[in-house]
Amino acid sequence: MYQYIIKNKKLLITIIVIPLLTLVIFKKHLPDKFKNFVREYILVYSNISNLKLKVEKLEKSKELLKKKIDQKDTVIFNLTSSQSKFVFVRDEKDKDYNLENKKINIVKFSNEAIANLTPRAHFEFYDNKIFLITGVGQILYSSAEPNNFNSNEIQFEQIETNLFQKINIDYISSESSVIKSILIAEKFIFVSYVKKHNENCYTNAILKGNFNYQKINFEEFFDTNDCSVYYGNQTGGILAHYKKNQFVYSVGDWYAYTLEDGLRNNKPQEMDSYKGKILQFEIDNNQPNILSLGHRNSQGLEYDKDNDILFSTDHGPQGGDEINIDINPDLKNIKNYGWGISSYGEHYGFPESVNPKEYEAAPLNKSHKKFGFIEPLTYFVPSIAITQIDFIDDPISDERNFFVAALGNDLEEGDMSIHNIIFNKKNYWEKKIHHIIPIGERIRDLKYHQNIGLLFWAEGPGAIGILRISNE
Repeated sequence: MYQYIIKNKKLLITIIVIPLLTLVIFKKHLPDKFKNFVREYILVYSNISNLKLKVEKLEKSKELLKKKIDQKDTVIFNLTSSQSKFVFVRDEKDKDYNLENKKINIVKFSNEAIANLTPRAHFEFYDNKIFLITGVGQILYSSAEPNNFNSNEIQFEQIETNLFQKINIDYISSESSVIKSILIAEKFIFVSYVKKHNENCYTNAILKGNFNYQKINFEEFFDTNDCSVYYGNQTGGILAHYKKNQFVYSVGDWYAYTLEDGLRNNKPQEMDSYKGKILQFEIDNNQPNILSLGHRNSQGLEYDKDNDILFSTDHGPQGGDEINIDINPDLKNIKNYGWGISSYGEHYGFPESVNPKEYEAAPLNKSHKKFGFIEPLTYFVPSIAITQIDFIDDPISDERNFFVAALGNDLEEGDMSIHNIIFNKKNYWEKKIHHIIPIGERIRDLKYHQNIGLLFWAEGPGAIGILRISNE
């Protein structure tokens, strides 16, 4: 046995040494394939060491590049956070569409600095001005006079605030979409955001300040104090005007049914949690009431005060985006919209790769009514990544023109568009017409202004869009 090992050792040494000598002596004359063979299979340990060194260098380069990107973002953030004015420049060409007997004109005004800084922004109207809050917390305003939006440039002023100090400037600049919504009511201003307590605790929260144009100092108004271990997009966070001295606020489910074992939960259906709910607040009281439950990720809220109806949108999972209606909302009769027991969508990966535990937790039955829930006015399969909703009434008929915004990335599926859906006000479940107006950009927010048109925020170019409809 010992002699066998010795012989094999000699053979092994011979196999290694001969190619090495050949490589050294005839290096210049050997073909590249042979050289590569020796390096990869004969000098395998040396090759592994070299590869490890290369990986280490790449990791260091990656870290250095990330630092440079973070530094660039911080520089841009610092510059823009202290900048007093922002000019949005009109695109060279408007877009025009013919839609049955209507003519649609679309104008966009963009700002490169904001486009580089954050994809997100939200509108608010107050004091005959248009307000805009970006995803990193800049609060801008401009005149709502029609001539201002018929020019080649729109100038916005920035209001100084303490938002960057209250929320944490590093967190804001790194995530770029921490801010979720803005609302101004009765000389108070509210800002919704995702609060970071630590690396394993994120919550929905609202800040409140006394409104003025010089400087706004915000203080904490509300915190769900219900930690989620991940920062994510399934958070809701939309603020909307409601009844006198009141507002409503959506809280997402924070991936309740798709978290890993031990974290998966049923909070959207539990009344002792704010997750998956629409909440009602008095402007001077930070203790909310649950107005409705069974929501996944409502990113659109609009209240019809004349008829006491709250409209909302909800992101479905893989399909199943919804437009929902709450007629005569009543804290004594809280409505349930069914998530995650009922949905017209499926869990992600369906049908090829589905986690059965997700269906055990959230079966997604294809009816709401049969299980005691409120049916959506309409739903979308496939999803359009639905966001904000607003409406315009036809003055001479019972028709109500709804406009809903779509994010997503597939124009053919109705993403990156504004959907115009006409319902009968006397019977909202009678949907008359559904038009899709392609924009070609992810639409984060929209809001109708009677003197300007339908304002929308296009994420890619950091643009304010205006959609106007007229008779041909």
